[in-house]
Amino acid sequence: MKRLLPKIAVFLLSFTGMLIIPCQQANCQVDTLKNPGQFLYSDFTKARIATKAGKDLTMLANYNIITEKIVFLQRGQVYDLIDYHNVDTIYFKNVTYIPGEKLFYELAVSGPVSLLIRHRGTIQDPPKPAAYGGTSDVSSSNYVNNINFGNVVYRLKNDTALIIRPEDEFLVEKGEVISMFHTEKQYVALFPEIRDELKSFIKENKTHFDKEGDLVKLVRYCNTLKKR
Repeated sequence: MKRLLPKIAVFLLSFTGMLIIPCQQANCQVDTLKNPGQFLYSDFTKARIATKAGKDLTMLANYNIITEKIVFLQRGQVYDLIDYHNVDTIYFKNVTYIPGEKLFYELAVSGPVSLLIRHRGTIQDPPKPAAYGGTSDVSSSNYVNNINFGNVVYRLKNDTALIIRPEDEFLVEKGEVISMFHTEKQYVALFPEIRDELKSFIKENKTHFDKEGDLVKLVRYCNTLKKR
C-alpha cells in the first residue's frame, strides 16, 4: 500500500459520519472516492480492527489527514471511525495504528520507547499571485473548494481553492508518557541517562528529524540502549 502522493485536486469533503456498529446506523459521507486527496493512502485497503472486547472486525479502510480519523468503506460510502475507546489496534497490511485520546497514531516502532506518527493536514489560504500571472509554490499541497465538518460548512466564492498541506508530527512514547519533538535537542532531552550515546549516534548517522526512516533507526538504537 502506497501513501497518496501530494497532487492538485478539487474535491468535496463531507464529514458527518460516526462509527456505530453495525454501520448501517451510521451517517454516511459521500463524494469522497472520486476525490481522494484527503486520504493518506492511494486506495482503501483491507484492515483488521482489534477491539478491546476481543472481537476483530475486517473492513476496507484508509486514513484521513484532515479529520485525523480512520475511515472505512461500505457499499460505496465512507464512514468515520470515532469509537476510539473500544479499539485496541488497527492493522493495515504492514502498518499499525493505535488510538490516542482523540485521534489515531501510526506505530512506527514498538518497544520500551515507541515511535508514533501523527498524520495530519492543515487547511491554508490560497496561494498569493506571483509575478507574470503565476502563483507561489504549493506543489506539496492538495486543493479543495469547500469543506464540511458536521454542521459547519466553509466555502470560498467562485470555486477558489483551499489548500491542504500534509504536516506529519513525530512523537515518542516512554512508559505511558507521549512526547512530541522536532529537533535533536528536544529528543535528547527526553533521555538524559543516554544523552551522550544518542548525540554520537545522531552525529555519525546525520539524522534528519523530519525523515521517518532516520527516526525509525534512532528510536530502534535508543531501545538497544534502554535494554542494557
